[in-house]
Amino acid sequence: MPCTIQPIIRRKVATMAQDRTVLEAAKLMMERGEGSVVVTHKDQVVGFFTERDLVTRVVVKNKDPHITTLGEVCTHDLVKIQPTLTCQDSYELMRSNKIRHLMVWEQERFIGLIAMRDLAGLMGQKESTRERMVNAFTALFILLIVGVIGFLVYLIPSMLAVANRLNP
Repeated sequence: MPCTIQPIIRRKVATMAQDRTVLEAAKLMMERGEGSVVVTHKDQVVGFFTERDLVTRVVVKNKDPHITTLGEVCTHDLVKIQPTLTCQDSYELMRSNKIRHLMVWEQERFIGLIAMRDLAGLMGQKESTRERMVNAFTALFILLIVGVIGFLVYLIPSMLAVANRLNP
């Protein structure tokens, strides 16, 4: 069964209106222990603001976080995915777009997001399960071979006795 992103969709995410300041967003992210905020306008998702945006679009460009709004510095070109997307396809989208989050939409409605670290953890779990299955089948195969060899060793004295009787 292919790995899908459904188990790692974060449905409760921090949101903030685009006219709020970067400082307010940074405080909210710190309070919630999150590295991002979904940016909205009239309850519609219009952007995404991350710690990376804070550094590259505010701090490095010497913008004042007290007056700079989220709408000015958030990412507006959102990469949107369906909740049925595979883990591998999600990873490829993140890699090719050089991003660490994907917005999950279902029937034109925002339902949450996934993060690269959660995706990596899920893919690692799936790989571990596959490795355990391979190891289990290998162990069964080795056990079968050892059993056949043991059975043959057990039969050798009987086979030698039959051979001696046939060749007096």
